[in-house]
Amino acid sequence: MLAARAAEHESSRMGLPLRRAAYGSLGVALGALAISEVVPGGTGLWHLVAFAAAPDLPLIFGATRERGRIRRWAVRPYNATHRFVGPVVVAAISLGFGAAWLVGALAWGAHIAIDRSLRFDLRAPDGFPTTRRD
Repeated sequence: MLAARAAEHESSRMGLPLRRAAYGSLGVALGALAISEVVPGGTGLWHLVAFAAAPDLPLIFGATRERGRIRRWAVRPYNATHRFVGPVVVAAISLGFGAAWLVGALAWGAHIAIDRSLRFDLRAPDGFPTTRRD
């Protein structure tokens, strides 16, 4: 039983570099799409900047002196802004509000994907990352 569990853990760890590479590729692709929409006419520049930076506001304002931990009150906003459902909802809303909001959704999705590729995962209730850093 213990050997089977260890083998399962090892096989899941082997897929981790591939998953991180996939997230990185997705982040670069979404970022490139967002930038390619902004460059020709400047549409959505503030959306690009705001939606790319805003997901880390809970991280910045909830920082503690303890390495890798954020304050408990910042965990929910951080986790909420680091799930792909947010950019998907904004992209759907952009159908009625224009391309600038789509740029924001793409930038937000790029932010999340790049964070995941760099192993900045969701946070546990105590403020530490949910995955262990090896």
